[in-house]
Amino acid sequence: MRIGLQAEATGRAEEQVQEQIQSLQNLYRQQREQNIQLQQRLDEMESLQQLQTENQQLRQRIQDLENAVEQRPSQQWGNTMTQQATKALNKQVKQALEKTIDLRCLRRA
Repeated sequence: MRIGLQAEATGRAEEQVQEQIQSLQNLYRQQREQNIQLQQRLDEMESLQQLQTENQQLRQRIQDLENAVEQRPSQQWGNTMTQQATKALNKQVKQALEKTIDLRCLRRA
C-alpha cells in the first residue's frame, strides 16, 4: 500500500511540475510578446523625438529667415527687383539684337 501511495504522490508531483512548466512557458511567451510591443513603442517614441528635433530646427531656421527679411532694408529689396528686371530686359534686348543681326545678314546675301 505504501508503494501505491508513493506512486500516486509521484504522479501528482509530476503533474504539478508539468503544470508549472506549462505555466512558465505561457508566462515566457506573454513576456516576450510584451517586450516586442514595448520595443516597438520605444522605437516609435525615438522616431517622434527625432521628428520633434528636426521640427524645432526647421522652426528656428524659419524664424532666422524671417528675421533676416525684416532686417533687410526695403530699398535693398527694391534694388533686387530692379536688378532682376534689368536682367530680364537685357536678355530681351540681346535676343532682339540677334534677330536684327540675322536680318542684316540675309539682306546682304
